[in-house]
Amino acid sequence: MDVISASVLLVLSAPALAVIAVAIRIDSPGPVLFRQDRVGRHGRRFEILKFRSMVDGAGMALNPDGSGNANGTPIDSYTPTNYQDLQNADLDLGRSGS
Repeated sequence: MDVISASVLLVLSAPALAVIAVAIRIDSPGPVLFRQDRVGRHGRRFEILKFRSMVDGAGMALNPDGSGNANGTPIDSYTPTNYQDLQNADLDLGRSGS
């Protein structure tokens, strides 16, 4: 039943997927699909394909000195380095501050 449902949904969504592929191709050069390795359950590796949402090679764009990405953001600027950073972060946005 799962295979039949997935097949029907794939056929029904094919026109929309084709429009998305054409829009990506018109918008910028490079491949339409982005291929990436992921790690799944029990450490098993698998490969996914998804529509490209950034310019081709964006993941490799670093400043010449290697300090950050192409827009100047330091690579680790949004990643807490350890559990203590998460504990110290004030994540309660509903507080008035008084």
